[in-house]
Amino acid sequence: MDKCYDTELDYILRLDNELTYMPEGFNQTPEGENYRNNHMLYVSPGNRDVVREKMKAVKDFFAKKGSKMHYRVYSSGFGAKGEYYMVAVAAKDDIDLAQKGKANDELFGDEGKKVFGELWSNLLKYEEVTGWIRPDLAYSSK
Repeated sequence: MDKCYDTELDYILRLDNELTYMPEGFNQTPEGENYRNNHMLYVSPGNRDVVREKMKAVKDFFAKKGSKMHYRVYSSGFGAKGEYYMVAVAAKDDIDLAQKGKANDELFGDEGKKVFGELWSNLLKYEEVTGWIRPDLAYSSK
């Protein structure tokens, strides 16, 4: 791949099962859902405990409301540029993602705005990255 990339980055992400919301069982690559919406929640070292608690509150809120939008949470590790959580949401495409988002908005209402507002207000920075995964390029040792 050395002729394909201008820059190569090596870093570690760790799956955080405690913050992940997948009530029907963990699945990193849901069948037919190769579109990803990754939310990068940057944390300052002094605020990491508060953000983690707010993320637990978001997960609890999803569970209480019975949200159909599932997500996985990864935390940055060695080699990452800054400390962050990455929240990965899988969908069929951008339209499917928008429909899931709209359903969540209706389900959550003003109470959801409050829960998310408490999380957002404690972040250092937020970024959103969307794109497609390539299962045909995947590797598994199994």
